[in-house]
Amino acid sequence: MQHAPEVLDAAVFGSSLHVLVPNADAAIHALESYLPARGIRVGHMEPIRPSLEDVFVSLTARRGRKAEEN
Repeated sequence: MQHAPEVLDAAVFGSSLHVLVPNADAAIHALESYLPARGIRVGHMEPIRPSLEDVFVSLTARRGRKAEEN
């Protein structure tokens, strides 16, 4: 998912996927074709404000990736 167009980060939350993008409108349009082309069924997409948990998971994942690079 990290190579998907417009996607900066992604995390699974139960049966949902929270995706961090710079522009929701552009990302939704790009992901509507990208995901099904890879066999991923999309039931619903909508922009949401990130929760505190979303921010924590994103920052933790970034820190882990930076540590792996060093």
